[in-house]
Amino acid sequence: MSNPTGPTPSYTSPDVLKHMEKDLVKAGKTEESSVKHTMKDLKSLEKSTSKAAKSADKAEHHVAKNQDKELKTAKAVSKATHNHDVARDNLQKADRDLQLKQQHALKLEQELEARKIRVEAAVKSQEIHNQEREEKLANVKAQLAATTSTKV
Repeated sequence: MSNPTGPTPSYTSPDVLKHMEKDLVKAGKTEESSVKHTMKDLKSLEKSTSKAAKSADKAEHHVAKNQDKELKTAKAVSKATHNHDVARDNLQKADRDLQLKQQHALKLEQELEARKIRVEAAVKSQEIHNQEREEKLANVKAQLAATTSTKV
């Protein structure tokens, strides 16, 4: 059997026994202190491990939360891009519509001016024809009056 302090001497004097007892007690205390220190280190490591696991869980939750935010933001960007595309298309359509309506309005304005000129010409022509008819009518009436006064 082995002894933690070394081999047991063959003589057993009281001083040697006392010294052996002291050494054994001292070895026991040292070992107990070492075990306590090792247990304290173990508890500290367990506590650190638990904190690290909680911290990792918290970081994992934080990552998941940021992934959700990134996804929502990406969806918002996509929606905004779509809305911008729709607005741009609507603007282009409205611009084309405006150009067509302006061209149509210009065409109608030109047609209106042409018609005004034709109407003015027709009115002038009518006035000239009315005047000619009145002159002819006056001549006819004068001739009629002359023929009726000569007959009487």
